Amino acid sequence: MIRRATVDDIEAIEAADRVCFPFDKPYLFAWEKNASWVAHDKDELVGYLSAHPLKHNVWFFSRVGVMPSHRGQGLQRKLMACMEKHGRREGWREIVTYTVGRNGFSTANILACGYRTYEPRKSYVGWECVHLRKKLR
Repeated sequence: MIRRATVDDIEAIEAADRVCFPFDKPYLFAWEKNASWVAHDKDELVGYLSAHPLKHNVWFFSRVGVMPSHRGQGLQRKLMACMEKHGRREGWREIVTYTVGRNGFSTANILACGYRTYEPRKSYVGWECVHLRKKLR
């Protein structure tokens, strides 16, 4: 089951983030601005996705994590579909994101969801990353 995340989900998301990204610094979820989703299998959080606004009707898909036990089942794509459906309803024009070069599985998932690579005028994370975007309108 996938649903919008609430403040009550913060602790579980942060715990999952440490498992999904053990070598990254902890991701700070800005709940006042973010649009986030969580996926559960029974009572266990097995995936999450978060996005936040960059500028008028352009959102940055900032983090998606799928627990190791649930990888390879299309959950990242399902979470992204929920975000995109919400974005269309809310009038988002575009979603941008990035992946690191060594994360080929995530890059393949994002490309399969219709995102395209692009070169921004200014990189918001560094040029060693793959920048991607998808127009929603």
